[in-house]
Amino acid sequence: MPRPLKRARLLDFPHQEEIFDARLDTISTEPPSDIVFTFRRLIPSAPPLILLDGGVPAEQLDGVYTPMRLRFSGAVWLRRTGIYADLDALAADADARRMFGVQHAYDPNVGDYYWVTMGASEPGELMLRAQACQVEPAEGELEPVQIVRRWAPTPYPTPCVLQHRPVLHRRYAGDPIRIRLGGRWLKHRFFIGGVHHQRGERPAVDAVLNLCGVENPWCGWHGRALADRYSWRGEMGAGMSLEELLEEASWVADRLRAGQRVLVHCFAGVNRSSTVCCAALMLLENLRPEEALARLRERHPIACPDPYYWFLLQWLGRQRAREESGGAGAVVEDSAGHSKTASRAASALRRHSAAG
Repeated sequence: MPRPLKRARLLDFPHQEEIFDARLDTISTEPPSDIVFTFRRLIPSAPPLILLDGGVPAEQLDGVYTPMRLRFSGAVWLRRTGIYADLDALAADADARRMFGVQHAYDPNVGDYYWVTMGASEPGELMLRAQACQVEPAEGELEPVQIVRRWAPTPYPTPCVLQHRPVLHRRYAGDPIRIRLGGRWLKHRFFIGGVHHQRGERPAVDAVLNLCGVENPWCGWHGRALADRYSWRGEMGAGMSLEELLEEASWVADRLRAGQRVLVHCFAGVNRSSTVCCAALMLLENLRPEEALARLRERHPIACPDPYYWFLLQWLGRQRAREESGGAGAVVEDSAGHSKTASRAASALRRHSAAG
């Protein structure tokens, strides 16, 4: 009998701290078959200052860029596409050179691979297969910097085997998220998924939130249901604003409180849907962002809000804590004193907390 294929799995990558918010300088090959990324690691020299930059939550960070190298041993490119096909064509200070992290995973059709998450808004991928990966020191000058940023490192997922749940996916088009309402745990009320979980028949839920702009397969036969919401949202720097995130999360939380079954999905079920589901859990149960993400990953381990969205979720958590403490830990406003967006967001948090 043929041996069964190994299941896809998430693997460990211990160098996330060194990679996050680094600046990629060069990509080269070295004998016998290594691919080497030369980059500048950002080491903070003081805690960040939380502020509003033009009314948008941000943080000011002082630090030092330190030269380092990321070596992939026994490596071969799987994808080096878009703007990364010619790295030298990018300006030295281009946002596309910002590194956010590396996802290490195994796929039965690809093998053991590494996918480098970058800060580009333009199309482009860096994905390679390698036998090992390590961070090394590199020669170069230290460079003091001060940056204003609105991104933060998303907690790396726990290594695990990715489970396939055909019965649940066929019925609900996603993985279940436990929620606690009215003092009871509900296991099959709230679902998260991607387009690949969907079939020709509408799932057995009361409301669907489609965040990806791709028409659901059942709409071709039955049309759109009036109870569903179609709201295309972007990713990374082109993603939802704070107010838009609260709008989507509030729509979900209101229906869950009303006793409805709700499915939230984007294209892959990784980023946008995870962000909205985290925010909805924060509204429903007063969870911290880390607690909400851990809840999602119990049954949906690929949940991973991008660094821009994770920064918004953390900011929402800080706002809630600030409101509960009576305004302690004030946010610094920018020189124009913009606070309208943040004030509306804080008001929404209070309103939905009271509703819960």
